[in-house]
Amino acid sequence: MKSFGCLSSPAQQQQQQQQQQQQQQRSNSSRSSSSSSKSSSAATAAETAAAAATEATAAAEATAAAGTAAAAGTAAAAGTAAAAGTAAAAAAAAAAAAAAAAGIKEEKRKWKRKVLQVKAACSSAKERKQLLGSGASFKIPF
Repeated sequence: MKSFGCLSSPAQQQQQQQQQQQQQQRSNSSRSSSSSSKSSSAATAAETAAAAATEATAAAEATAAAGTAAAAGTAAAAGTAAAAGTAAAAAAAAAAAAAAAAGIKEEKRKWKRKVLQVKAACSSAKERKQLLGSGASFKIPF
């Protein structure tokens, strides 16, 4: 019995092997008529069955190993992609924080420059307040 389209489980493979062995033994025993041909036929059937069992076991092991490797590869690829996505998100957040910090520093510099320019241009505190705005002070508001 061969199954196409999907892999069979080890239990199904073992059951198929046993059925094949039984069919071979039945056909071999019914074909031979003498005792010598029966014994050689049985030996041949046993050898054939042993060879088939060995091949089926090797195929099952290879299939299981390939399935495990494929699953591990898929999981590793997904893990790598997720880690890369997380790292990219963390890098973007760090870049945004750095940009915000740079923006704040630039605002401080601009405000300080404006205050110094007003101080240099005006002789009285009243004039400074008028130039800076009604609620402004000469301290940097950060």
